[in-house]
Amino acid sequence: MIFNEQNSKKFKRSYFRGLKSSSERIYKETYLTTKFQYALFYAKATGQVFEYKLKENANIFNAKCKTDEACLRKYCQKAWPEFLSKIEKLKNNDWITVSEERQDLIDAIQFLGYDGYFNFEIDKNLIKEARKYECFDFTEIHLNSPSITLFDDSTLIEVQNWKGEKLERNLEFQALHEKELDYIKWSLLEDLYEGLEKSLKQKTEELSKGLVTFKNTSQIAEYIQTFKKSPIENIKDLEDEFGPLIQEEYERKTSLAKSMSKRLNLSEENVISKVKKPFSQI
Repeated sequence: MIFNEQNSKKFKRSYFRGLKSSSERIYKETYLTTKFQYALFYAKATGQVFEYKLKENANIFNAKCKTDEACLRKYCQKAWPEFLSKIEKLKNNDWITVSEERQDLIDAIQFLGYDGYFNFEIDKNLIKEARKYECFDFTEIHLNSPSITLFDDSTLIEVQNWKGEKLERNLEFQALHEKELDYIKWSLLEDLYEGLEKSLKQKTEELSKGLVTFKNTSQIAEYIQTFKKSPIENIKDLEDEFGPLIQEEYERKTSLAKSMSKRLNLSEENVISKVKKPFSQI
């Protein structure tokens, strides 16, 4: 589909790309997202986020466009019949989860003369995978975010780039920073509930694996150190802020323990006793 045939609102849409350095090039294709915060995950606080518009003559494959779908179907009927049953899934799923032959699909679209393709960067299947790992992420807010892959950067118009102090003044950067501060508070309070004694170095390294708005681990360490200077006041504030969520989690685990004890024919009292009560370590 020629891009100027699409809705004018989509034509004016900004696309973002996050890089740790301007020379970074992991893939031969260029991957962009409509979500500034998602681009930040690739840039981190020390990198930069580029903002682009697409040129009017960009010919982008869109699986939801009947013309583009028919073009791919015609190709598959002749050269790749085993992929025909998967075409429908391209409309609403991240292509990574649709087929292990993703690169073959990309090569086919490029062969058909397209400059790139629209996709959804994250779907429910990928969120399930992300939850297996104990790291900080905001995949929920990016669910089914439109993204675009381009085979040639010549179809892009750079609007601006965000880095350094300019990046820190960005409202979306600031909003994410506040969420990450909440995550640090939650993580510290959770350690207190569990009675875990972690060194500042250990805690900082653990948190740094997922945080993206902090320039380095020393910034996180500085925040944790501030927290430790007046622990009584901070703990009280954190109880007020996160206490209901902790209590809700405790009740969920207790309910699960009851269910498990019945299925496994175990003493309900014994199973529930293994679920830590909130605030028991404070």
